[in-house]
Amino acid sequence: MGRSVARRARRVLRALRRARELGPRGTTSWARETLLKRFPDLRLARTALVVHERSGKSVASQVREVIALRRGPGRLCPRDYYGYALYDDRRFSFTEKQEFVSWPSERLSDKLNHAHWREVCDDKLLTYAVLRRLCLPHPEVYAVFHPGSRTYGPVSCLHTPEDMADFLRRGMTYPFFGKPVKNSWGRGASSVDAIDHARDVLLLRTGEEVAVDEYVRQVPVAHAARQHAWRFRASYDSGYLFQERVVPHPIVDRLTGGRANSLRMIVLMWPDGPRLFRVAWKAATGGSVTDHLRFEPNVGCPVDRATGRVECMVRSRGTADTAVYGLGYHGTWIEVHPDTGHPFTGVQLPDWDRAVALCLNAAVAFPGLRYQSWDVALGAEGPTILELNFNGGISQYPGWRGFNNAELRQFMRTIESG
Repeated sequence: MGRSVARRARRVLRALRRARELGPRGTTSWARETLLKRFPDLRLARTALVVHERSGKSVASQVREVIALRRGPGRLCPRDYYGYALYDDRRFSFTEKQEFVSWPSERLSDKLNHAHWREVCDDKLLTYAVLRRLCLPHPEVYAVFHPGSRTYGPVSCLHTPEDMADFLRRGMTYPFFGKPVKNSWGRGASSVDAIDHARDVLLLRTGEEVAVDEYVRQVPVAHAARQHAWRFRASYDSGYLFQERVVPHPIVDRLTGGRANSLRMIVLMWPDGPRLFRVAWKAATGGSVTDHLRFEPNVGCPVDRATGRVECMVRSRGTADTAVYGLGYHGTWIEVHPDTGHPFTGVQLPDWDRAVALCLNAAVAFPGLRYQSWDVALGAEGPTILELNFNGGISQYPGWRGFNNAELRQFMRTIESG
């Protein structure tokens, strides 16, 4: 710990010297901006003062807790301490604070999952091929665009932009949802309601319109190439798939206004079989095409895994920074959906027992994945599997419960001892 602090201090000093050398020229404000850009946690000093004003908790007490939690099993970083509102002693005991983690999303999957199972999760066409053979419900694949020669059984596979555009005009089933075969966080996703043949434009779910040829260039062609993101890096072009857009259950449709939504269901593969560990319900807001929380200001809701009742609502911050660094970084509590005005807290999600049974039934088919993250849609015809994620992230929300609880710790001991 001491060496880490010393290295960080040396980097700060080097940044200060560089700021003095390169400032316009050497101004204090420029140096401060340079430091804050390179070391954003330095802004937490102001955050600590704001928390003291709002809660009465002294800065010294905050610092002591930050240091203790940083040294604890969760390796909690200062930004997460404020982002999860762990300074609130009325809501959390210190033991409960220690259950929150700042682990990278791949920590558990890399430790618990066999690497040769990664491609089955990352490549969505492979995932759907396995699900289809297992007779597990998933969205029907309408077509695949691939700049090479990839095929997907009897499904139409288009290899040139001209073929893709022609298929959109004459062969596509509307509405549809499109996404890269390999990607994450909803990047490159699209949702199309219909086509206006007279004007040769596609009518998007967001209410926008785009010419068919322009859509082909901007979406499938742009996102079908090989992925260079570190977690999806590949030496081949993975392609872009078009699939059925799941019709939501009437209750879900009313609550969300028909926007994209799904359950994130985390399953742990114990020696005696799979067990549901943690569940969150995500719902899109505004013009978001997907319900992902990392880059969009969507809604995330922890769910009681035993009953399927929503426990609270959190609005994610999206890409915008907060007025006070750290506060609200992982979202803020809200009472109703921003667009529909419906409260989610206390709502009993429909088909809950069926959704849990589907997830656990699917989990046993992937024994090489001891840490599984499933995305499941509550559809009008029943729960439907959307994706299986190798790196599923850690579902923690401000004011809720930490990830590294007694159950997870027992699971890790069981796996390590076996």
